[in-house]
Amino acid sequence: MRTAPDCIPCLIRLANETVKRATSNNNIINTVTERTVTLTKTMDRNLSPPKMGQLIHRIVTEETGNPDPCLEIKNQCNELALGLQPELRKLIKKSSDRFLTAAKLAIAGNIIDFAAPSGFSSELMSDTIDEILSSPVDPTCFNLLKINIQKANKILYLGDNAGEIIFDKIFIDELPKDKITFCVRGLPILNDALREDAEKAGLTSMVRVIDSGTDLPGVIPDECSTEFKNCFNEADLIIAKGQGNFETLNDSKKNIFFLFKVKCSAVANESGSNVGDTVILNNK
Repeated sequence: MRTAPDCIPCLIRLANETVKRATSNNNIINTVTERTVTLTKTMDRNLSPPKMGQLIHRIVTEETGNPDPCLEIKNQCNELALGLQPELRKLIKKSSDRFLTAAKLAIAGNIIDFAAPSGFSSELMSDTIDEILSSPVDPTCFNLLKINIQKANKILYLGDNAGEIIFDKIFIDELPKDKITFCVRGLPILNDALREDAEKAGLTSMVRVIDSGTDLPGVIPDECSTEFKNCFNEADLIIAKGQGNFETLNDSKKNIFFLFKVKCSAVANESGSNVGDTVILNNK
C-alpha cells in the first residue's frame, strides 16, 4: 500500500506524540517535528505508511537517545489486557461458536494501537469488545479462514501491538498450536510487541515465537531476518493482525488472512471497507 495524502498529518501527529513520551525538552520536540515535516515533503509516496513510520521513529530515537519511547505505554497495555483475560475466556466459554468469538476478540484487541488517530483507553477497549462481538464479519472470508487453518501444515501468525497479543493468545488457544509460529517485531517501534511482550503474554510457552529482525511496524520480507524469511516462505497460511501488516503485505502473493479494525480512511479505501469496520480479508 502506498502512502496516501491522508497519511501525512497522521505521521506528523505520531512523531509529535512519540517524542513527547521520550522527552519534555521543547528544543528536541521542535527538531523532531521539523525533521518529520521535511521527511514527509521529500518522501517517496510509493513507500508504505509503516516504512515512513519506521523512518520517523528513528528520528525520534536519534534525537532523544531513547530507543523505546513507548515502553511505559506497552507495559500498561500488557497489564490491561492480562487483567481482561479471565473475562475474555468466560465470553468464549459461554459462546455458541468458540472459534468465531475468539477470532472477533483477536480483532477487538487491535484497538490497542498507539498509532491510531482515535488514541486508546480502557473504556474504548470495553466498548470495542461489545461492539465487535455484536458485529457481523464477512461469512465467506471467515469460513475460508477456518478451512485454511484446518488444511495448513505451517501457519505464521503475525502479531501487532503489545497488549493486543494477549487477545491473540486467546484466539490461538482455539487453533492447532503445533502448526503455529508467532512473530513479533525485532526492535522497538511504537507500541508494537517484542519478544519480552510475548513472554509476558504467555505465548512463548504455547507456540514457537520468532521476531522479524527489524524495527518496521509491519512486514517487508526482504528487510527481515533469515529466520523470518524462511518461516514466511515455508508457511502455507499467514494470519496477519493489524493495519501495519495489511499496509505492507496486501499485495503479497502469499495466502494471507488479515484481521484488523479499520481505523483510518486510507486503509478503508485500500481494503474496500469503512472506518470502524471489523475486517477479515483474504488477499487471494
